[in-house]
Amino acid sequence: MGGYRFIEHTADAGLEVWAEDLSELFRQSTLGMLAIIFVPEKVQIREKKEVAVSGIDIEDLLVRWLSEIKYIAQCERFLPKDVAIKEVSPGRVSGLIMGERFDPEKHEYLIELKNVTYHGLKIKRGEDNNYSVRIIFDL
Repeated sequence: MGGYRFIEHTADAGLEVWAEDLSELFRQSTLGMLAIIFVPEKVQIREKKEVAVSGIDIEDLLVRWLSEIKYIAQCERFLPKDVAIKEVSPGRVSGLIMGERFDPEKHEYLIELKNVTYHGLKIKRGEDNNYSVRIIFDL
């Protein structure tokens, strides 16, 4: 089981995320970021989309994954309510996002994220074998 909490960061937004494995860490990071962008409770699952990205290491994969999901939510206007991570390997992450297209009658964007940053980003594994990461987003 994993989770996230919002953290304050000067003029930016941030998350602290924790999980028992990397797949859940990516899932919780995605859900936390989406909760910054829009109100997920107003979204229903009507469509599914496959998403995959490549990266040079696990931190790069997380930034690229979140950046792709951010692009889909803000530019393609598809609002994911949930995500299923299928694969997290050294150079690739893939998954399925589930949600619906933005409808101004029922959905509301809260804020526009400019970038997912590498600032201080380090995925850590604790003595309990759980993973954690702190993610900062440029507003």
